[in-house]
Amino acid sequence: FSGALAEQQPSEAVVTAPVTRVYTPAFPLKYGCNPHQKPAQILSRLDQKLPFDVLNGTPGYINLLDAANAWQLVVELRQATGLASASSFKHVSPAGAAVAVPLTDVEYQAYEV
Repeated sequence: FSGALAEQQPSEAVVTAPVTRVYTPAFPLKYGCNPHQKPAQILSRLDQKLPFDVLNGTPGYINLLDAANAWQLVVELRQATGLASASSFKHVSPAGAAVAVPLTDVEYQAYEV
C-alpha cells in the first residue's frame, strides 16, 4: 500500500527528522483508569506548565478526563451562545450543562440578592 501511494504522489513524499520530546512528572494520580490499578502520573513537557492547577486532593485519571471534557463543552457553549456556561461530567459522560442569563428584577427579589 505504501509503495502504491508513493508512486501516485512521488513529489509530495517528504521524510522528516524524528522529534524527541522530554517529559517530566507533574503530579501523581490517585490510581490508573480503575481503583484496582497501580497509581499513574500526569507528565508535562519539560519546558511547559500544565494548563490547570489541582486545588484540592489527588485526582484520578477519570477525574482529569471529566474536567477536560467539561471545559471543552463550556468553550463550545460560549462560542455557540455567547453566554457564560457551566458543565458537569461524571465518568466521561455529560451530567449537566447550563448557560447564564441575567436575572430579572423579580428573580433578584425572590433570591434575595
